[in-house]
Amino acid sequence: MPTDELCALQPFFVPINSSHLTSFVQMINPRFDLEFYLAADKFAPSKTYTSPEMLDDEAWQYQILLRTDEYYNNNPISFTNRRLKRFHHFRKRRLAVALGFDIRHNIFGADQRINHFVNILMRTHELVCSCGIHQRVNIGANNSSDLKVLVPTIGSYGWIGPGAKLFSQITTASGVFVGANAAVSRGVPENSTVVGIPARIASDRGTESVEVDASLHKIRKF
Repeated sequence: MPTDELCALQPFFVPINSSHLTSFVQMINPRFDLEFYLAADKFAPSKTYTSPEMLDDEAWQYQILLRTDEYYNNNPISFTNRRLKRFHHFRKRRLAVALGFDIRHNIFGADQRINHFVNILMRTHELVCSCGIHQRVNIGANNSSDLKVLVPTIGSYGWIGPGAKLFSQITTASGVFVGANAAVSRGVPENSTVVGIPARIASDRGTESVEVDASLHKIRKF
């Protein structure tokens, strides 16, 4: 399954401009992008109500603040936007510290689901659309001999289990199911399940073979 298949499905979701078709992970620039990302992130955890509840939706609250912070960070044109950029960054950072999240700007594709809070570190080059991420996940970096920072690229429709570790300059393709506590240091082909330390391919069936929110079957309903 190509990692950009959801891009091809997007015209059926909402009216879009051609810039959305080039890369699903992009900087949130026009207001339309922000609204689309917020709607997709609400769809991922199957929320049926309008806004997060104070005590039960901390991860969803964080994603809203992350998207808003990215929008103003990418659009610091006016004096008002520069002031709002600081305000929203402060709110996002404060909640991130409380929840144990460390996620860089502009790497988190649309329709992501953070299943639980507690210690999620993400230094990935790119996390494409529609992934489920559990607690204590570390998507980190390695340094090469020439001091370049090597970070993973995570494909669409993936599921990353509790305690999983992904690092170095690797690519996990679309539909990959990463088992709990797996240590992934090599690329993973699409529609595969990897488990263990170091991670090995346990099955050639990925997220489409199990009932997870990140499957393409569910995304088609958006």
